[in-house]
Amino acid sequence: CLFKPVHLRDFERILRRWVGFAPKGMDASSSKTHTPADWTGIQSVATRESGTGHQERPSPRYQADRERYDLSAALQALEGDEELLYSLFHIFNATGSDLINGMYQTIHLQNRQELQRLAHQMKGALSAVHAMHERKKAEELELTAVSATFSHLDSTVIELERMVKQLICEFDRLIALQGK
Repeated sequence: CLFKPVHLRDFERILRRWVGFAPKGMDASSSKTHTPADWTGIQSVATRESGTGHQERPSPRYQADRERYDLSAALQALEGDEELLYSLFHIFNATGSDLINGMYQTIHLQNRQELQRLAHQMKGALSAVHAMHERKKAEELELTAVSATFSHLDSTVIELERMVKQLICEFDRLIALQGK
């Protein structure tokens, strides 16, 4: 299996290298956690740590439709770090469409190796946000990029694009709900 479990601190370090990501409460240069008094910006809806260190469960009104996206499973995979998950939503929403557009370009240029690389990158992005159904489609594209006809690859990218657009809409909805 290409999806490997990663400790949260390692994941944050990888994200910082990948896109310069630094979750609120973390100093990117020192990797030291600030106190809650140092946090600025939008307050997290349901999992901001209380004074006792206890984290509350996400409020049901902020739960995603499980058929579209399993928010609870994604939060569990990130050890309940809602702030990190929502940061990943922002990153995915900013980069997902560009990856799809790149896939269409590589099909037009009939560049199988680049298509395989982009599919692998999309698979990683989908894994990061814990979108496992969509991840399987990206993995299918990655594996078939080597030998499938370009018309079949184009059909797969069309289907993946539909899935990614639905995820982006769902993430936008969740981000909007978080701010309320």
